[in-house]
Amino acid sequence: MSDEFQAEFLRQRAEDDRQMLADPITYLQDWSVFAWETDDLNPQTATYRRLPAGSLRSSDRADADQVSQWLSAIDQSSYERYPAREVENLDHYVAHAVEPLAQRVRRGITSARLNEPITDNGPYLAATLLSRKADERQILFNDAQLFLDVLDLSATQRYEWFGDSIDDSMIFALSHILVGQTQPIVDRVADTGRSDIDRASLIAYFPVSVWNGYLNRDDCIQILRDQWECLSQQARDSDGTEMLKMAIFDAACLLSLPDSHPLMQQATSEGIENFALSPKSARTCREKPEEADEILRRKVIQYKRLTDVIEQGGQFNSTAIRPKRPAAQSKVTHRSATDTALPTPSITATGASDRVGRNDTCPCGSGKKYKKCCMRNQ
Repeated sequence: MSDEFQAEFLRQRAEDDRQMLADPITYLQDWSVFAWETDDLNPQTATYRRLPAGSLRSSDRADADQVSQWLSAIDQSSYERYPAREVENLDHYVAHAVEPLAQRVRRGITSARLNEPITDNGPYLAATLLSRKADERQILFNDAQLFLDVLDLSATQRYEWFGDSIDDSMIFALSHILVGQTQPIVDRVADTGRSDIDRASLIAYFPVSVWNGYLNRDDCIQILRDQWECLSQQARDSDGTEMLKMAIFDAACLLSLPDSHPLMQQATSEGIENFALSPKSARTCREKPEEADEILRRKVIQYKRLTDVIEQGGQFNSTAIRPKRPAAQSKVTHRSATDTALPTPSITATGASDRVGRNDTCPCGSGKKYKKCCMRNQ
């Protein structure tokens, strides 16, 4: 963040605070969360309606020409060019740009299906902005099929146009948009035509939906048991089967299933380890259920930090996103994101003796990230 931009941000923040303290009712009435109402508090059946329009605060008013300029900037973005200010503005004024952003996602899906090389990061940024903070935006955008279409792209197509972590943030978004519906995710987990990593990553949808209050915990446990049983009927020496069981074991740990539970006993007897959850976090969840909620909360709310989400996606050079960030600090941030992210497992590169993370430099010496280089040829 430049000094000029930071100064303007702090000035605006101070002005917002002054307005809120002077007249909190007027200040809050046009916030999205206060601008809609419903008579049904059950999110699965509620029908929202907008309250009578009031006069918008100047800070909440986005000129159509401005929105057009911001959208144009993300259409011109590239690996080396990240439009920070325009992305922040679209994030703040997302209610003014929902359909144009959705159109860009559809454009990316169409191009990806045709295996066209990426031309810009507009579709990726649009998908990120729509999936981000879905708990607040589900009344503005609730097209689950759009996100499912992104997930249904092949791994190579999705990495090309929508980055590496977009499916993780979409899991969070789909949890809110599907409000507890499990069949769309169950079907995709069972689809053996998908990559094993994609199927395993989708398992996180179930504990996240429990945490969000849309899915009953007992129902979630039963789904996990059913999936485990289906996998047990497949070849035991299958790497994909083991990976999926590791993801189910992660979910069971996050739900604080005791070691005496049949699912946990099966995992122990088969020597199943954790998929993306660290052994320490998994042990804490099992031994101290009261802390499991906090561990899962950290996994969920991290996707509300826009810059971190975009950086993790790998569609932009880190120096383009954080041009003045010291190298030592960047490394710490990378390790922290890896520890808390939804499933982004390490994969062993061909000819490499060590396990290489998808965001690590490719061992072939190209200088590119592994996922952008040799991982695609695996």
